[in-house]
Amino acid sequence: MGHPTRILSQKNLRFAWKFSRDSKGRGGAPGIDWLSPRKFGDEISSRIKRTNEKISKGNYSFRPLRPLLIEKSQSKLRLICVPTVEDRLVQRAIGMYLEEGDKLKIRNAVSYGFIRRKTLKEALTDGIRLRHQYPWVLKTDIISFFDKIDRQAVLQKFDARLPGSNLRPLIKAAIACEIMPGDTKVDAWLKNQEINKGIGLRQGMPLSPMLSNLFLEKFDKSIESSGIRMIRYADDIAFFLRARLKQMTQKTLLPTCFSRSNRRYHPSNLRIAKLKLQTLKNQWSSWACPAT
Repeated sequence: MGHPTRILSQKNLRFAWKFSRDSKGRGGAPGIDWLSPRKFGDEISSRIKRTNEKISKGNYSFRPLRPLLIEKSQSKLRLICVPTVEDRLVQRAIGMYLEEGDKLKIRNAVSYGFIRRKTLKEALTDGIRLRHQYPWVLKTDIISFFDKIDRQAVLQKFDARLPGSNLRPLIKAAIACEIMPGDTKVDAWLKNQEINKGIGLRQGMPLSPMLSNLFLEKFDKSIESSGIRMIRYADDIAFFLRARLKQMTQKTLLPTCFSRSNRRYHPSNLRIAKLKLQTLKNQWSSWACPAT
């Protein structure tokens, strides 16, 4: 199988750095080594050389993730898992390689976010266009999506798309990344949220969104082939309907759609309304996730 020396060459790592948030201004938050993006950038040539050498020898490994609890609303917290700057760089370079030519075959008509030319802006534009055609919008989300993703299923899908890829060990290692333990507040929060080791993809890693899209590709394709008009941005979903049909939607549409991917929607977050365009725009603007 060999090592992904060419994919993660010094040239490609430098290219990934150039287009990363970490290369601009203060960059993102530091990981568990507390090395800032600015410090990493000051030594970029030597650091990229060392990173490439570790990859060439097959001994590169991702470090545990630094947990960062941020306030999502007045009563809710959201956990962002922060990789080291070096790990972010390697994952971004892998992501850029996989994105080129859609090597994982995750592009489709219904999925937006973390896909080239399928950003929040495109989701908003297409959503407004669909609103002119479909007066009713059903919005919901997937229960504990990232935290309950089956890691083995993601790896199997990767193997099916790129059999024998020399990226497999690094993809497997990224999937298996866990939070650095020891913070009492974070540990208690994780227990309360039933976020367990060995399950899910940790939010904050550059590869997590792409791998989550790979996990849901069967769900996306089943919706696309059914003719139902839908826009999915990560775990947030909007169905566009010609009639209200709330009872039929709850009893038929949603259970049918979600059973195809063995996922569950969140009943408490179910919304169906004849929304104004500005309301839809404001709602979708909140779908953007904070980056690290």
